[in-house]
Amino acid sequence: MKHRRRRESLFENAIRLAKPEAVASCKNLGRVTASVLHRVGIVPRHPDAVQEEIEVVARNAAARMGADTMVPASGVEDGKQAFDVYLCAQR
Repeated sequence: MKHRRRRESLFENAIRLAKPEAVASCKNLGRVTASVLHRVGIVPRHPDAVQEEIEVVARNAAARMGADTMVPASGVEDGKQAFDVYLCAQR
């Protein structure tokens, strides 16, 4: 059996994925749109693999903005998804 290697984010533990109600008292830092390949040629990739890679790309972008939390702002469409990013922790 082949094991698929999981793509990892440098910021996976630093950036949490939250629901909108969890960021009510946080500072909105903006929005990121993550994009990955959703098909190889004419063959569609597995939706779980696409979602996982989108979250890695989004976490990396959110961390570069100084965020610690992100909330999906859209669904996945053609390998793209938008996230609102927030700073919630008191520093």
